Amino acid sequence: MRKITFLMSEDVPLSSFAIPLDVFMAAGNFWNKLLNKVQEPAFEIQTVTVDGNPVKSIYGPEIKPDASIDDADVTGTIIVGATVDPNTFLPDKTIPWLKSAYKNGIHIASICTGTFLLAETGLLNNKIATTHWGFVDEFRNRFPEVILKPEKLITDENDLFCSGGANAGGDLALYLVSKYSGKEVALQTARALLMDMDRSSQSSYSIFR
Repeated sequence: MRKITFLMSEDVPLSSFAIPLDVFMAAGNFWNKLLNKVQEPAFEIQTVTVDGNPVKSIYGPEIKPDASIDDADVTGTIIVGATVDPNTFLPDKTIPWLKSAYKNGIHIASICTGTFLLAETGLLNNKIATTHWGFVDEFRNRFPEVILKPEKLITDENDLFCSGGANAGGDLALYLVSKYSGKEVALQTARALLMDMDRSSQSSYSIFR
């Protein structure tokens, strides 16, 4: 069972956290439940913040994590959550934590503006990435060495994954379910949650800039 670790910061959009969490928790469970089969969970989930304290979501409700990044037992995949303002992201101690995890074989994925934090590590240099279409100019100014493809909904480069706007976290989760547990489990999960599979572009959502 692969472990998924969600890293959250202040002002996290609830959808960017809750939708992928539902996808991973549903994989192997919800479809089987609907068909009266034995539930076979595919993932173990833990949520973390830098200091282990709750964080406020963008519209107020708090999210209580399971652990701090220092206390978390991290294996499998880390998912860097979004924040409404990438200029006020997580403290600097997250950078060495992410770099060390990747060096030790941990996959890292980012949702929406979470790509800013992932780019801060330098791990995305000379690699293809994406982020929310509304932050493209800012991202390119800050990280010129990253090959940004804002039209893409999901990118996959050397066990580093990025996704577009907040709800694209669900698409990223389905992509990772398919990668780790197989296409059929991902399709079953998508059907059970009434989600579309294999969306690939966020261009239709972007405003001409």
